[in-house]
Amino acid sequence: MCQSGAPVNEYTLTIVTNCYCLLNRVDFGFAILGSFFKRGYEPDVTTFNTLIKGLFLDDKVIEAEKLFKKLALKLCEPNEVTILTVINGLCKAGHTLTAYDLLGLFEKTSFKPDVYSYNTVIDSLCKDRMVDEALQLLAKMIDKGISPNIVTYNSMLQGLCNFGRWKDAKDLITEMVDHKIPLNVITFGILVDAFCKKEWSKRLRMLLKL
Repeated sequence: MCQSGAPVNEYTLTIVTNCYCLLNRVDFGFAILGSFFKRGYEPDVTTFNTLIKGLFLDDKVIEAEKLFKKLALKLCEPNEVTILTVINGLCKAGHTLTAYDLLGLFEKTSFKPDVYSYNTVIDSLCKDRMVDEALQLLAKMIDKGISPNIVTYNSMLQGLCNFGRWKDAKDLITEMVDHKIPLNVITFGILVDAFCKKEWSKRLRMLLKL
């Protein structure tokens, strides 16, 4: 970078860190931190978010959790991206319940989770066959004034259809209509797939009338 004449600052160093993390070389990403300090730059939350993501991509879940805790206690203030990065990383690593518990802890702090964090956990709960817990989290989300979006409902609907919970699925669609959330192609795909597998032609005809 220096030889090419490209400017070296905290922004370009963060970009290089991100590139290393995406190449599963988070170790090189951490090495770039030395360049930050050597040049008198202070790594910000974006840099640390990148490193946390890199650790999760490299299946270093424990190290990612440790860095997040250190970030929250000493390094700098986490933001919404930090929360989503940790929640998403835990869910993808198969630690859904840990992500669920962490989401609950965030709710009690100043680091308020947004709809994207809730969506990630709800989707992971449904995929892990914990549909009731996902429904409870959806209700809690609404109680806290966070409006579900089409992604939330599609994840929930997929989970309900996978277990043949047709009444709950119907109630969920009614809720979507009441909240003026239009069904999209993914919603219809989930329903058509579920009905065809069950050979419920009457229900399919009912769906086509929506």
